[in-house]
Amino acid sequence: MIVQKLKFLSQISLDDVDEFNNHAIIILCSDAYLKLSEIQIISLQQNILNGSLLIIDNFNSDYTFSIFLKKILPEYSPSQYSLSEIMKDNPYKINFQNIDLNTRQIFVGEKLRVLAIQNKSLLNEINIENIDYTKLMSAIVFNYLTGN
Repeated sequence: MIVQKLKFLSQISLDDVDEFNNHAIIILCSDAYLKLSEIQIISLQQNILNGSLLIIDNFNSDYTFSIFLKKILPEYSPSQYSLSEIMKDNPYKINFQNIDLNTRQIFVGEKLRVLAIQNKSLLNEINIENIDYTKLMSAIVFNYLTGN
């Protein structure tokens, strides 16, 4: 399978570079079904394995989520830690008891590379000015940028 992907990658021209390239943090948010092309899947996978953080905001189906993960990171299995466990630094003094999020994570090495939020939108909570969720997003970005 890796050989097939390498062969496929060698056929991609510079014109095929898509919207995922060179972004440190990628946020996918939508209630709609997400259909990615093979080029987008490979690009997303490369970005994550090269250090990008993927945040999937508001996934609804465990089944669809598992299929999506198997496409982008087939070698990795999701974990289900509490947010307080994955936030190594809490610079904004978040009270995690005020945050009601069901999450899944994928770590590459010891680094968080995928954070998926189920049945609730972190971005919507920020838009309605929920300070605890705003602090959480800030802490996620802070931890990512400081290498935690």
